[in-house]
Amino acid sequence: MMLFFRAVSGGLAFFALVLVALSLAPHVRVSASAAYFQQDIDGVPDGVQRHTFVSIIDHFGYRPLHPNTFPLRYFVYDKYWKGASSPYNARNKSTRTIAPETAAAAQGQPGPCFFYAGNEADILLFLNNSGFIFEAAREFNALVVFAEHRYYGESFPFGSALSALTPQNITYLTVEQAMADFNMLNIHIRKKWSVPQIPFVAFGGSYGANLALWLRLKSPHLWAGA
Repeated sequence: MMLFFRAVSGGLAFFALVLVALSLAPHVRVSASAAYFQQDIDGVPDGVQRHTFVSIIDHFGYRPLHPNTFPLRYFVYDKYWKGASSPYNARNKSTRTIAPETAAAAQGQPGPCFFYAGNEADILLFLNNSGFIFEAAREFNALVVFAEHRYYGESFPFGSALSALTPQNITYLTVEQAMADFNMLNIHIRKKWSVPQIPFVAFGGSYGANLALWLRLKSPHLWAGA
């Protein structure tokens, strides 16, 4: 019996440590992108631009909603991008970094977009721990986009987390609605940066990797790869 209680108490202690670690995770910035960036006070790496996109709460019209829109947060890094509408390129035309092995192949053509499909956390957590995407962007002269998943971070429908997470309103937290957000954002970026034909490659990890795969499978006209 004593061994049983020791096992239970040990298990509870381990569980408590896990909960503490998870609660601290959003505040601890052990960045895989540290070789590239310094961070500002809000945890946003230098050179990364914050944007907001107006998305639709219910893409499929299950019931009337007023209003039926909400702000979806996303971040853009365009230092390595070979694109005509890049604000960074306009400011730093003489110093823009282009990988020698891809510069010739990319001559005259805008680079691709590497799009991180956010999953179940604040998008800054993934932005600060996905250095490989920035490494790949340098090699392929790509535009980098990190898009936040609805109902996480600062991308809550209905005005606040408190309103969004009611039993009635949380019904719009679905894979299909999130994929529709990212499809709309894909089209929005093509228009905003005046690059309708560039390939978009979806990235993600864990649930986000599934989103990337499903985006490519369901909307191959928008997503060149995953």
